[in-house]
Amino acid sequence: MKNTIKIFGITALFATVLFASCKKEDNSPKPVADFSISSRYSTRVDTFFYGDSVLFNNLSTDADTYLWSFSDGTTSTEKNPKKYYVNPRTTEFINLPVTLTATKGGKSSTKTKTIVGWWD
Repeated sequence: MKNTIKIFGITALFATVLFASCKKEDNSPKPVADFSISSRYSTRVDTFFYGDSVLFNNLSTDADTYLWSFSDGTTSTEKNPKKYYVNPRTTEFINLPVTLTATKGGKSSTKTKTIVGWWD
């Protein structure tokens, strides 16, 4: 009888430890980062004129916080930031990488696009 109680106690302890160590499965969807840009004067996709404000249109899904990283070293946590790029005094196109990280509940997704600035 003592052995049965002892085995039952050890089994119960093992089951308790095993149950307590199980993590709940997180079935929430992973965020998907995506964005587009628009500016007042440019109708070309992902391009803008220097001297014009650029609106970053957040198209992310299943996210509640955002971190934008711009090629000039600045960042923003706004959902749809607006940025003014100063004319670099060149007539050539300049490729500028922009990165958006969308996050929710410890899950994140990152999207980088190269936008093109030009002077007309």
